[in-house]
Amino acid sequence: MEGGRASGAATALYAAVATGGLLLVLLPLSPPLQRRFLANHHLDPPSTASWIAIGLLPKMYGGRHEFWMSPEPLSEFLRADPRLAPFKVSHYWVNHSPGRAVRLDTTREAAGRAGATTYLRLESSYGSESLTSTYVVHAAAGRIEVRAAP
Repeated sequence: MEGGRASGAATALYAAVATGGLLLVLLPLSPPLQRRFLANHHLDPPSTASWIAIGLLPKMYGGRHEFWMSPEPLSEFLRADPRLAPFKVSHYWVNHSPGRAVRLDTTREAAGRAGATTYLRLESSYGSESLTSTYVVHAAAGRIEVRAAP
C-alpha cells in the first residue's frame, strides 16, 4: 500500500470478498441462486467458473441433504422407511458438499470392488428450491464408474 492506496491485488481481493459476502446474503432470498448452489452440490454446475466460485464460499448453511445407497432403485415407500427394504439400504444426512458422498464414500467403493451395481440417490433442498439426483455406480475395467441414472 503506497500513499494510503490499496494495490491492485488488494483491491481485487476486497472485491472478491465483498462479492462472496453479497452472494451469501442474497442466497436465502434468491431461488435462482439457490438452484445454482444445489446444482453445484449435485455435481452438475453450469460452468467450471461457477464450480470454482461456489466451491470457495462457506457451506455452513448449505441446505438439507439426504443420501441413500442400495443395490436396487428405491421407491418412495422404501425411502420413507428403508428398514422395510428386502435388501441393505444405507441412508445418511450429509452436511457439507453432499456430492462428495457420491464420489468418495468408502461403502460405495466397496460395492464397486465387489462388482455389484449400486444406486445412489441424493435429495437436497435450500429455501424454496429442491433437487434430486440419482446415480448408478459399478466397477468397470478396474475402476469405479459413476453415471447419472435415467
